Amino acid sequence: GGEGAEGAAQDEAYFRGGVCSTRALSRSAVAALVVGSVVDANIGAWQRWLHPVLMSAGCVGLMTEGLVHRFSPNFNLNFNLNLNLSQQGTKSPGDDGAVHAARVAPHKKMQQAAAALVLVGFLHAVGLKWSSGLSALPDSPHAAVGCAAVAGIALQVAAGLAKHAKLVHESEKTLKWHGRLGWVVYALCLASAVLGVAQSRSASLFSYLGVYLTCACGVKLFSLKEARDGGALSWVKAQKAPAL
Repeated sequence: GGEGAEGAAQDEAYFRGGVCSTRALSRSAVAALVVGSVVDANIGAWQRWLHPVLMSAGCVGLMTEGLVHRFSPNFNLNFNLNLNLSQQGTKSPGDDGAVHAARVAPHKKMQQAAAALVLVGFLHAVGLKWSSGLSALPDSPHAAVGCAAVAGIALQVAAGLAKHAKLVHESEKTLKWHGRLGWVVYALCLASAVLGVAQSRSASLFSYLGVYLTCACGVKLFSLKEARDGGALSWVKAQKAPAL
């Protein structure tokens, strides 16, 4: 990144472009995976395509949206509430926590929605195995990675709620491993989606297009994380957000 106002503007443009491209890749991937799943199973056989559709929407769609929100330039700007409180001299120690909680609210909502879709999709898959007389224990790479991802999501939701409550009521940042674990869980979710398509031996080009787009989405989002964490960009140096 450059120095001064010009460098900061360039860096902000980099993040804006990165957020937009990540969202485009994510939404395109979900659309391709959903179409591929429905085409493979036949639209009337909803029990066959419900699991991959819910998992695609939850993991590749909503989870990506929740994470990419933290790289949006707007996330790193001071809220008017914070500025107004300071100017009026009415800012209290708890206001910082409330303002940051408001900033992460879209992240919280997206990840909870993603968790809900994943839970329904997971229970549906388990129900199908039981109804076929099969064990619910993982019996494939996709199932093993998927179960690890679901367990990670459950832990992340619980930790996120506890962290949010502590932040709002006591302005205290706790459970700092929550953010680092979240990236591991996200990687597991993407890997599970890719393995699921490979295991299904899909005949639809849409499914494989979805795999490529999913991988591209993951690479782009992790590159944004590396740029932010590296602190090499002047805009990030000036307005780097607190870690989750």
